[in-house]
Amino acid sequence: MIIHNDIQLDFDDVLIAPQTTTINHRGEVDIIRHFKSLNLRCVPIMSSNMTQTGTFNIAKELLKNKMCATLHKFYTANQTVDFINDIMTNPDNSAAIEDDGVDNCVAMKRLFITVGKRNWDQELQKLDDIATKTKAGFSILLDVPNAYIPEITDCVKVLREKYPDKIIAVGNVCSGDETQKLILAGANFVKQGIGPSLICMTRNQTGCGRPQLSATIDCANAAHQVGGYVIVDGGFKQNGDFCKAFVAGADFCMSGSMFVGCEESDSQKVAKYIQTDEIDVDTGKPIVEQKYFKEYYGMSSFRAQQENYGETTKTGTSEGVEKKYVPFTGPISDTINDICGALRSCGSYIGARNIKNFSRQGMFYKVNRIK
Repeated sequence: MIIHNDIQLDFDDVLIAPQTTTINHRGEVDIIRHFKSLNLRCVPIMSSNMTQTGTFNIAKELLKNKMCATLHKFYTANQTVDFINDIMTNPDNSAAIEDDGVDNCVAMKRLFITVGKRNWDQELQKLDDIATKTKAGFSILLDVPNAYIPEITDCVKVLREKYPDKIIAVGNVCSGDETQKLILAGANFVKQGIGPSLICMTRNQTGCGRPQLSATIDCANAAHQVGGYVIVDGGFKQNGDFCKAFVAGADFCMSGSMFVGCEESDSQKVAKYIQTDEIDVDTGKPIVEQKYFKEYYGMSSFRAQQENYGETTKTGTSEGVEKKYVPFTGPISDTINDICGALRSCGSYIGARNIKNFSRQGMFYKVNRIK
């Protein structure tokens, strides 16, 4: 038995230190990241590949705003092809993904198609069918809760051999050694995060995980040493957490909770009546307001297992929240604009003119937990 005595930090344990800057306005900060070796240009924010946020509707809006998008693994090959072809051929959608002269086939690298390890042969066939029926340069995300298992490294090698020119992402892990292992096996991006999500119960059920800030620093440093990149997956409660992740070395941030409250998410909208602190002067009773929420649940929950596979695990347990409500936030365009504005403002505080330099310019104050 070994105990790591270094204190592990989460986003709430630090604040970014403001610094002297030559930037006069947040509009001077460029939040487009150019991964030259991958021929990929984007705002390095992406939606989670959950069934509620890895949807066609959300993907279309994120692509339109030069972000990356994932499609959940339960879409069929034909559904995915129809979506891609609609984006490529419909003038309204095609114009939306144009990127300063970059060919639209290349711009579609910002779309990650998710596959899992379960039914592996069918997953490979699905990718083959999509690649055959569309010319778009989509990317691949191999997503499993635990990417430490040996089979995942083998799966990455298979994907790299079959698709030598595709961008391949895989996850999840939370340590630098496994990050390097997966990159050396052929992955371009490794997704890190064990249990940080709002609706993940892995830490509660298994006791396994790592605070997200320390995991980001470790995995990012390890990835960059061997020419790879890191996607920080989950644990984002506010826009400032995205900023902290980029200062810590993240190349991408992936979130479900920041997008699930949007109109475009595939989750049920419900009305709730909330008692406020204000008093009605006529009745002397507290004022009750109607507010709207979106329903949210974990992909390792019994509910998700039943809905997506028609059965629940016989050898495991539920590692996801069965139901949680998050505030309804309106059109996703509002959320996107808010995130982009926060990133630009952070850059102006730390003197970073582009998002790639957040980790070079930024420093943290270790603080008492932020309330």
